[in-house]
Amino acid sequence: MDIICPHCRITLDVPGEYAGESVDCPSCRKSFRVPSAPKRTAIRLTPKPIPPRQRASDRLDKCPDCGHAVSRSASRCPGCGRGQTNRASCLGLVLGVLVLTIFCLSLYFGGCSGL
Repeated sequence: MDIICPHCRITLDVPGEYAGESVDCPSCRKSFRVPSAPKRTAIRLTPKPIPPRQRASDRLDKCPDCGHAVSRSASRCPGCGRGQTNRASCLGLVLGVLVLTIFCLSLYFGGCSGL
């Protein structure tokens, strides 16, 4: 343990077995008492568990351009700035086009006698 000589203020590395005994400083040759070692108490640290993610939209995908991990809820890749496509809006667009196509085909082939 490191002890400071009370006479010459030099730091000494004193083995713990000399705690409570008188020793002579090798620098100033004066004697002083080595303080007893402080009692150490064991502290047990337990890390908090990381809670699982609640939303599936927070999962990460890889950017097709740079390979950087991108949250599904992000609009742009933080690595290269590439705009991310929103899967829900793509699905809505595809369904909308499909419904419009079916409607147009029904008008063309079914004929609308009222018009």
